[in-house]
Amino acid sequence: MWTGEAAGEHLSFEFKPDGNCSLTFINIELGDTNKLHGRYVMDFAKRPVPISIRKIDELSHALHAIVDFRNDSTIFISQFSTRWRLRPVAFEPDKTVTLRRVAVK
Repeated sequence: MWTGEAAGEHLSFEFKPDGNCSLTFINIELGDTNKLHGRYVMDFAKRPVPISIRKIDELSHALHAIVDFRNDSTIFISQFSTRWRLRPVAFEPDKTVTLRRVAVK
């Protein structure tokens, strides 16, 4: 599981080996929670690594981003795009989130 904070939200992403994933967004100020469940695909042959989350139960569209694995405990992920061709190709400081690995109990 990976966690971080951005734009007043606590983020929690879990990527399972079977291709399923869950994304949780908690508004820090209001405490509102939004959870998404879908299937992810990453292309490790490319740098930065493109990620697509499809078949999202709670949405009618996919989400696309890029990921940079800094080390075993830190990744950078770009802002999500709803269109594959509009996915970012580089990281922008104000549109990048740092996520840290946490142990799942």
